Amino acid sequence: MTTKADLKDFQIVTSGFQCKGVLHLFADIAHLRFVRTKTNIHMGLPIEMTKIGSDESVGLMISLKSGEEIKLTEKPGWIFSSTVENIQGIINIYTELAKVTFNSRLTSYVKGAEIRGYFVYSGHRFFLSRQVIASEDQEFTSENTDFLRSYGYIEFRPKNSSIAQKMKRNIGASKRKAMDTLTDTDVIYAILANFYGLRWN
Repeated sequence: MTTKADLKDFQIVTSGFQCKGVLHLFADIAHLRFVRTKTNIHMGLPIEMTKIGSDESVGLMISLKSGEEIKLTEKPGWIFSSTVENIQGIINIYTELAKVTFNSRLTSYVKGAEIRGYFVYSGHRFFLSRQVIASEDQEFTSENTDFLRSYGYIEFRPKNSSIAQKMKRNIGASKRKAMDTLTDTDVIYAILANFYGLRWN
């Protein structure tokens, strides 16, 4: 079940947060998914576009261990723009929740790998001891893959690609392999840095 909430419905307290009068403990949080986008608005002819403004959207999904999800969003509509106060309010909530739940979310992934030998994230299996990220048909390591970071995802690009492979990729004839990183972003990048030696500037 997904509960949609507004900032006025939400309050962080000492042991957790209240949403629409219901208390949820920090320990009840399983995952955090955060998205932030900015759209520039232009007017004019294609050859001479003038920027007249910009609009920003943010979204926070709190997944609880019970299976319930709580969603906070702020996005522009057809008439109204997003308010800076609401955007910053959701950012502040995400920042605080991410800080107080970081260790528990990290432990969940690492313990999963200790029990099964791997944990699953974004449809991929992470083998920490082997430093391998595996999809259904392929294994990605620092020896055979360049890990290219972009906002919200990491692309797995084969090292030493042939010219034909590069051309197919550039014209979109071959499917790029990538994984979404918007869920537990802070935790997954810490795991990539500490277990896989993957760091980006």
